[in-house]
Amino acid sequence: MNTKKAGRLLLVDDEELNLESLSAFLTSSGYEVVTARNGREALEIYNAEAEQAEPFRIVLTDLRMPVMTGDQLIAQLLSRPDPPVILIQSVVGDVDRVIQFIKQGVYDYVIKPYGFDELLHRIRKAGEYDSLREVKKNLEREKELRLQQQLNWNFRKEQLLKRSQEKVDSAIIHNIKTSFSQGGGFGALLSLIKIIEQQAKQVDGGYLIDPDLMQLVFTNAKAATSIIELFEEIDGIEIAPISQKPVSAAELHSSLEALVKELRNLTRIQSQRIIVGERGYVPESLPLAIDLNLTEKVFRELLVNAMKFSVPSSEIYVTFQMAEHGIRVSVLNSPVEDQFGHRGIPPEYQNIIFDPFYRMSKHVFEEYGTHDFGLGLTLVDRILRRMGGSITAYNVKNHLNREMSDLLVNFEVELKSVDAV
Repeated sequence: MNTKKAGRLLLVDDEELNLESLSAFLTSSGYEVVTARNGREALEIYNAEAEQAEPFRIVLTDLRMPVMTGDQLIAQLLSRPDPPVILIQSVVGDVDRVIQFIKQGVYDYVIKPYGFDELLHRIRKAGEYDSLREVKKNLEREKELRLQQQLNWNFRKEQLLKRSQEKVDSAIIHNIKTSFSQGGGFGALLSLIKIIEQQAKQVDGGYLIDPDLMQLVFTNAKAATSIIELFEEIDGIEIAPISQKPVSAAELHSSLEALVKELRNLTRIQSQRIIVGERGYVPESLPLAIDLNLTEKVFRELLVNAMKFSVPSSEIYVTFQMAEHGIRVSVLNSPVEDQFGHRGIPPEYQNIIFDPFYRMSKHVFEEYGTHDFGLGLTLVDRILRRMGGSITAYNVKNHLNREMSDLLVNFEVELKSVDAV
């Protein structure tokens, strides 16, 4: 039996046996289930819970019931300012009515007879949809507050100053790359070489060196080579060829879904889950002025970064919204505490986290196969700027699961449409 609560659910059905069996199954699957035998009883229960500021987020209802039908109940619920996610149980003969309800805002339906596994899958998807819907609303509320406090304006002024230093930034990257490649860094390699100089023995015109020491040299040399290659990649973004083929919003969405599947092994490290928002928030055919391969690289870095710095067993959300000049894609996670006991990104660090070598946490995450050298977000920033996009990072309040964290970190990516270029 699953004892972890998956959410609260209002189950409405006039058939006693069906009501009891469904309630038992969903309870064993982790849901807190409240039952009603007709639409009027369901509405009374729903209103009472809403008055206590604990409204049901998911309602599963039959259509054909006495006293008040499912049709009437659905109409009442959809008229609310913040309606629940509604699923319908129906028979084949009700399909036309169900389609009309879907157009009006009902989330999904199941046709009787159905299997419990199919129903559970649809309810879980409904829960994910509700969570993403709440995240989207919270982001909009946070944006209003940020505008009121003129934080966006202050941020843009700082970004303009930063962008005016483009040539200086390029020179810094070049100097750092040169310094490292010529031996100005990599203290571990230098320390190993000094140890080898002290311990190596001359034998027949050669040197006898401890194999463990040599293995350390090889390991650090491989890491150093990877970092040099990353330097080259960052430095080369400005002149890298960019695909001129427009990418639709639907193609980007499919690409991110495929990326999430590819990253499943990494999500298992801390029992996390990545939830990708529905396509319906942006026009699927909207052409974006992006290079899909580079954009995938951006979101791979952001998602892995979110996994590393998220609370175990938490959700990472990817949401889509329209923006003035294209679309806005957000990656949100529940942050862990840093070495100073702080969560999230302090406002004074919201710009410099994209600078080379800046790391808010000193943790090393070997299991994720990353360098942890403070260059990943620099690469992300460079790629997006090269495509005419941008990225910002800030904290938002977590209204979904305060047990995990009272805030979420939002990495917000703006991608331009073809018309805006």
